[in-house]
Amino acid sequence: MVRGDGSLLDWMFEDAHFICTDWRTLQAADQAQLK
Repeated sequence: MVRGDGSLLDWMFEDAHFICTDWRTLQAADQAQLK
């Protein structure tokens, strides 16, 4: 539910998305190091 008007909900959603992306990137890096 992103409205794109810079509202708090909009910002929280984007922030959560970036955190999830960062976490996935870290997980992928960890798995690459284990191999």
